[in-house]
Amino acid sequence: MSSDVSCEKALKFSHNALKISHAPRTSQRNRSQTHNNIMALSKKEHSRLLKLIVVKYVPESVRYEYTSMSRDASKLLLEALDSMINNYCMDKIHSEAMRGSTSTLGVVWSSGKTIADSSCPLACFLRGYSTVPIYQEHVDIIKERISGWGASSFFSSPQNPIFLMRFDMQTERAYEEMKTRKAEGKEQFEIQNSTVLATKTSSSTFQWQNLSPIDVKDLKLFQSCKGNVLTGILITIPSVIKGITTFLKDDNGGVIQIALYNYVPGKMSRLNETEYVRKHLSKGTRVLIAEPFTKIFVDGNRGVRIDDPREFRIEGDSQSDVYTAREDGNELYKQKMYHAASDSYIAGLKNENLVPTLLSNRAQAHIKLEQWPQALADTAASLTIRPTCEKTHQRYKKALAKVMDEQPDERDALNLVLEPSNWESEQDISQNSGSTAEGLKQSGNEAFKCQDYERAVTCYTSALFAASKVVRVVLSNWSMAALQYDSYHEALAASAAALRIWADDKAVYRLCIALAQLNEFELAVSLLDSYGKSTASLKELKSSLNHYSKVFVCAANGDGKTLLTSPPSKFCPDFASEKVETFLHPVKGRGIRAIDAMPKGSLILIESPLASSYTDAMEEMSLSYSLDQNRTMNDKSQTLLESTIMQQTKRNQLLARRIDNLYDGQASRPLLRLKDSLVSIGVADAPLLLPPWPEFSDNDTSSALSAERVRNIISINSFGSVNESKLQKGTSLFAAISMFNHSFSPNCAILPYSCSSRAIVTRRAVKKGDEMCISYHNDPDVVKRKWGIE
Repeated sequence: MSSDVSCEKALKFSHNALKISHAPRTSQRNRSQTHNNIMALSKKEHSRLLKLIVVKYVPESVRYEYTSMSRDASKLLLEALDSMINNYCMDKIHSEAMRGSTSTLGVVWSSGKTIADSSCPLACFLRGYSTVPIYQEHVDIIKERISGWGASSFFSSPQNPIFLMRFDMQTERAYEEMKTRKAEGKEQFEIQNSTVLATKTSSSTFQWQNLSPIDVKDLKLFQSCKGNVLTGILITIPSVIKGITTFLKDDNGGVIQIALYNYVPGKMSRLNETEYVRKHLSKGTRVLIAEPFTKIFVDGNRGVRIDDPREFRIEGDSQSDVYTAREDGNELYKQKMYHAASDSYIAGLKNENLVPTLLSNRAQAHIKLEQWPQALADTAASLTIRPTCEKTHQRYKKALAKVMDEQPDERDALNLVLEPSNWESEQDISQNSGSTAEGLKQSGNEAFKCQDYERAVTCYTSALFAASKVVRVVLSNWSMAALQYDSYHEALAASAAALRIWADDKAVYRLCIALAQLNEFELAVSLLDSYGKSTASLKELKSSLNHYSKVFVCAANGDGKTLLTSPPSKFCPDFASEKVETFLHPVKGRGIRAIDAMPKGSLILIESPLASSYTDAMEEMSLSYSLDQNRTMNDKSQTLLESTIMQQTKRNQLLARRIDNLYDGQASRPLLRLKDSLVSIGVADAPLLLPPWPEFSDNDTSSALSAERVRNIISINSFGSVNESKLQKGTSLFAAISMFNHSFSPNCAILPYSCSSRAIVTRRAVKKGDEMCISYHNDPDVVKRKWGIE
């Protein structure tokens, strides 16, 4: 993808078979329609009229705040006012005009009505949007709407207990109706819409402990309160439509509406989403909002909008024990809510103390014995469960340095650390009849003090067996859930941690799947050989691993046909040909070119998506869209992808770094080798055997990914798929494919591959030095209009 030219690639479902084709391109941005483009007014005139509307018609309190705002804040206020007039009022006028009926605004269409006064700035502004006549009655009614914009009356004020009670009643009624329709199998089809206009434009790096308290009364309109935190109690039942709406009361009694987006992990039905939110954000929950951003919503009410989940925290969160976490996580997994299941497993593990302590203590004994691979494996397992222990982190660093001194290659080091001969099976662990885990831990501590380190290791190992078995099960289940949403380093860390407690077939199986996805076929086969057990599932896995190991070797040697035609499998690692390289094009920015001649049909690349989302409007009984700052209609698959990315990058530093390298329409991004863009053990400096969390990173890249920047990255780089007849949509982001530039006569084509991966192959023979291009769209007018390419 070019770093200087906005380019968005897409794939298209055919109408009859959901078969992905390469051209013409039909992605969300291409397929979306610009909403009420301003044709009659220039930008300058449009801005001038909006400012006059503020001066003449908005409430005095809002007007006073506007005059003292920064330039950026006043721009956002005008954008929000524009959105309200356009979407709330003009859409209603137009829809009613088409029906020729009495509008919800109270206007009866008639040729006998008085045309609005052309000297009125609001009338002139409305004409800039409208394709139908604007009458004085329209102007008067919209004036009335604007006169209360941002200044609620007592009856619609969150300070009014009756208003809050009505909100709860409506929320509860909607929830009961959803449950009833679900039980009766008569779910109602819904059309949902929202805007992402006039929102926070950037995220800052902050430390919660350094933030100063702020009250509702001190919030600044259309500004972030830098360095502050708003704390309070949720006082209503949360309502879930596009986002989450609830109300917060601060410690001094101030009440304000809260609009929370990107909070729910992963894809859920609206009913499941509602139940998840009601459980986690119930009345009485105490929450903190970092650097709150206050705006006026389309309905005219003020509130705090939160798009970045890192800026929202529940006080005293993550208190569930590991037993409850297992039950909750398993139930969520059954409902295919894999992100939420992982969240539950992780929350329960973080409250576990005994098992990570035993692992850390055993690691220290291994360090004394200079058994560095075992020490590294134990410290990694302990940190995976309890990531905040600084003592264990120091032990991890020491063991890692020693292992890397012995095996500088990361793959060889991993092979050494994961050696199955260092795993304990349930049968191998000595049974200490009547001994408790705490008692065995104390015995291990005494042995350690006496410098009997081998006995200490034995005691700690027996203590791990005597401790709760549920920790090992939760780790293994977490690994299984992580595999479902393609977080392979996370799955690797969780399954490896489970195996440090004791080995079982399920954890070994999941470990090997994670390794295969990271293109470590040989290591996975070696582990299965050393493990020794040969259950049917492990035999089948080993056979498949051996097959794909050979196929990938052939592909690396130039024969990619076997790989392309191999049957679907449980894994689909990334692949890049050695015959291409990335380079900086003098005009287009980043690109891909051949460093050797290749015949037609040569395999260039196989890539799994960084993140993807899929929606089925008929199955989910909803058609959802949002309007962005470019007046572009975005479907639910895009907003779901944004939510997934915002949620996952909050804790997944590898994903954050890889997405951060995608072009966002602003600054160019650094040039990477093609292979460095693909999933591998060491991608984006992945920590060895640890989850890709901020606790284990020296640089928190996620802070650079504001919601607005993520939306821009999705808009420019995402691939869309659509089946219009069935209202099915998909959206995916790819790191390497995004670096291919456009051509009206491309020499490469994008093909569907196993799972959600895509392959790029040559459409004709290419010569050394040729740039490898794909087609963004086959309509030159679209390409020119969208990306300025002629």
